[in-house]
Amino acid sequence: MNFAELAVRHGTGGSLKVPYPLRGVTTHNPENSDKENLYSYTMYVVVELTGEQLSELQEHWDQAESSQANQLISSCTNIDIDELEQQIYKGAAETSPQ
Repeated sequence: MNFAELAVRHGTGGSLKVPYPLRGVTTHNPENSDKENLYSYTMYVVVELTGEQLSELQEHWDQAESSQANQLISSCTNIDIDELEQQIYKGAAETSPQ
């Protein structure tokens, strides 16, 4: 994922707004489904970062260091990303068709 492509310039101080964490949630096996049974969505928050923080986030992401990426976002925004991800997965499980 290229966070630089997702970033939107914000304000005059050079900060950027970026959606994070992007989590696609699907409730079906794509090989065994038809269009009527498709159910998917993506959830995220929008965080504000400097260009330097965005570069650091991209580096963690590129190196598959999701824990470090989450820690970076948490330290910059006071959002507990690990807790947010748990809520996203819990919400997805609760809305999954049985």
